[in-house]
Parts: sequence; C-alpha cells; structure tokens
Amino acid sequence: MEDRRKEEIRTFIFRQINSLYGLNESDIHFISKYFGQSVERTLYCFSQNKNRNFKDNDIDLFHTGQMMIFLYYLSNTIFREETKEGKSIGAEARRACGKVYCLNKLISQCDIYYEFTMPDYFIVYHPLGSVISRSKIGNGFMLMQGSTVGENNGIHPQLGKNVLMFSNAKILGNCHVGNNVLISANSYIKDMDIPDYSIVYGQYPNVKVVNNRSRVEEKISEFFEIDS
Repeated sequence: MEDRRKEEIRTFIFRQINSLYGLNESDIHFISKYFGQSVERTLYCFSQNKNRNFKDNDIDLFHTGQMMIFLYYLSNTIFREETKEGKSIGAEARRACGKVYCLNKLISQCDIYYEFTMPDYFIVYHPLGSVISRSKIGNGFMLMQGSTVGENNGIHPQLGKNVLMFSNAKILGNCHVGNNVLISANSYIKDMDIPDYSIVYGQYPNVKVVNNRSRVEEKISEFFEIDS
C-alpha cells in the first residue's frame, strides 16, 4: 500500500475518533507508532482469503467487515506491543486501544476486545451482533452475523483451523472444535468436542454432528485454501 493511501486511512481514523471520543497527543502517538504494522497484519489477512472484495493492497473504509478486521488489528497491535516482555500497559496506551476498540464496535456492531488474540487470518461477513471472547482460534476462521464464541463456567472454547460459523451460531464453554468444521446457521454447542471435518446442526443438547469431508472441503474452499 502506498504511503499516501496509508495517510488517508490514518487521517480518517483520527477524524472519527476525534468526533466521537476526542483525540489527544498520546492517542496520535500510539496509533501512529503501530499503524504501519497494523496495516501489514490486515493486508496479510486479506491476502489469505478468496473473497474478491478483500484485496491484499487496500482497506476499504466503507466496508464494515474490512474495517472491523483492521480496527481490531490496530487496537490489538498497540496492546500487544506495549505489553511485550511482561510489561504492564500504560494508561495512555490503554486509552488509545479503548478508543479504537469503541470505534470498531460502533462501526461494525461486533465485539472483539483488543486484549484477545485473533488468528493471523480470518474473515467476517456482516459481523453485526457477533461477540468473540478470550478463546483460542485457529487460522481460517469465518463468522457471520449473530455469531458468538464465549465462556461457560469460566472456560473458553478452543477452535482449530478453518472453522466456519454461519449466522447465529454459538460455541460456548469447554468446547474443542477440530480442524475443518462447519457450524451451521442457528446451531449452538456447549461443553462438547467436535471432530475434524464435521458439520454441526441443531442446538445443545440436541446437537447432530455429521462427518462429511467432501462437503466440508468444498465449502471451506470458497473462503480459504484448504490443506489436502
């Protein structure tokens, strides 16, 4: 991405934050310091998915899915870099993270807190109403509207690579979801293990898990390259 385009995006972010929450010198410092690194993380993420609307050389300011991913990476990069080697994040850096996080939540209507670690590449479609908590999630994750990955009794799920969550799907609690899994629309799993190459239907406790490798690979290949 050209420097001129990066500056357009950075200026846009500053204007949005300033109009909503106020922008001070420390906000400008932390956002600017980690802006380039955040853009790199975002463009790498885009380069790994097949959707033609996600290009690996630009970020569309008026595409809420792209902005959700970028603003998550921006807030998370500030937090991650400012807490390296066990350091405690300072109040000013945390405030900058918080403002970017709040802007993201407002724009995308999706809640992914900046302290949570999302994978190096994932994709979102119409992310409004989705909530992702402090869970372990592999690359190739996809979510659609109304999806939830959250804790139950203090335990968070663990998701393998290439897990696709369709609209209003929920994964809660002590779940270990394998690689290459489809969580179908309106499905709800809690405290259960899902093997590789499965399609999940239904709602806990009446959950149906079907092994269908060919169908799973076919669907995942619409979004990501799948390991053979």
